[in-house]
Amino acid sequence: MNRVFVSAALAAVIGACGSSPARFPTSDPSVELLPRRAPGVAVDPAPRLPGAVPGGSVDEGLLVLTSPRDLGQVKDLVARFFRALVSESPAELDLLLADQAFIDTSGGRQPARALYRSRFSQLDYSALRGLLVYRERDVEIYAADAARTLEAARGVPSDLSPDQIFVRVHVAASHAGKTRVLPDELSLLLRPSTLSFEILRIAENTAIP
Repeated sequence: MNRVFVSAALAAVIGACGSSPARFPTSDPSVELLPRRAPGVAVDPAPRLPGAVPGGSVDEGLLVLTSPRDLGQVKDLVARFFRALVSESPAELDLLLADQAFIDTSGGRQPARALYRSRFSQLDYSALRGLLVYRERDVEIYAADAARTLEAARGVPSDLSPDQIFVRVHVAASHAGKTRVLPDELSLLLRPSTLSFEILRIAENTAIP
């Protein structure tokens, strides 16, 4: 009886060895496997955030807003600009001007650095020391979104980009003695720089000798 059982078992083993080998998905070379990924690696690509904008509607879904503008930096730049003029300091002025800054005058458009250096050699801006050249309340600051809605935004460039600032200054002391050294109204177009803003364009409403 035992011999019959052993013979049957041996025959079953021999038969199994002679049949086709088992194929598993992880070892069968004929099956194309998906690329392996390390644990914790996302299979789906991460969504890309839209560009930052000054404002928008909640209906737009995902919205990334720019940080609020620091108007204190704008006012500080205006103060430094007039200090550089009164001090007749090209070095201080250069720190505030963009590389290609220019001035729109009655005589046309001119590079800002060259024009101010010429004026420093011909006009006496130091005579303005001790005078109130402008009042802070007379400084108007416009951003692109506000400029489109305010009637007071006279003269604001129509192509003002969202990151630019337009500043209008009403000058209180425009003469050194009898000689005009500043316009009655001066406008500055600012754009962001590494730490604050820089002056891209200056416009004068009055001719300077």
